[in-house]
Amino acid sequence: MNEILKRINDKADRGVKYQRKAVGMLGNNKDKMDVYTVLRTFEVESDPGHAVKKILCAGTRGGKDKIQDYEEAITALIRTIEIEEEKINGSTKCSD
Repeated sequence: MNEILKRINDKADRGVKYQRKAVGMLGNNKDKMDVYTVLRTFEVESDPGHAVKKILCAGTRGGKDKIQDYEEAITALIRTIEIEEEKINGSTKCSD
C-alpha cells in the first residue's frame, strides 16, 4: 500500500511545474479568473495568447462553434511560429 501511495505522490509532484500563483485576483472576484488573468499568470505573449484564448473559450463566445475556434487557434499558432522564425532569421513579412 505504501508503494502505491508513493507512486501517486510522485506523479502528483510532476504537475508542480504547471502551477502558478494567480496574478490580478483583486476585489470581490477572487474566486473567478478570466482568460487574460491566466495568460498574465503564465506570462504568455499576446501572439500565442490569442490561440490560447480561443482554445479555452472554444464554442462559448457566441456565433462560432468549437471547430471554428480550434481552426482559428491553429491559424494563430501557425502565424506565431512564422513570427518567431522571422525574429530568428531577422526578416519581416508583409502580406497583401
